[in-house]
Amino acid sequence: MGKITRKDATDLIDKGIITKEDLQEMENQNLVSKRGKSAERYMKSKDGKWVIPTLYFKGLTKGGEYTKKMTDLKAKITTLIESNTVIKDKINNKGVSN
Repeated sequence: MGKITRKDATDLIDKGIITKEDLQEMENQNLVSKRGKSAERYMKSKDGKWVIPTLYFKGLTKGGEYTKKMTDLKAKITTLIESNTVIKDKINNKGVSN
């Protein structure tokens, strides 16, 4: 089975066909293309630099699989990151500041 694009997966969420949690699970199973740089989310540090918050599981080898608990944690953190960051395009085009 081939991968679907990030945009196609996002469209499925917008149409209510899948949830963000479904998307996360699809990413974990390598069914969705990885997020590109245009979708990176940023926030400002104290000194005014734009930084990207991330989560990864140190020690998980390439090809390692997430457990249900890991998937749940990542989904919760992704939601938290989305609610506290801006997308790069919004920084460049609209002068957003946090």
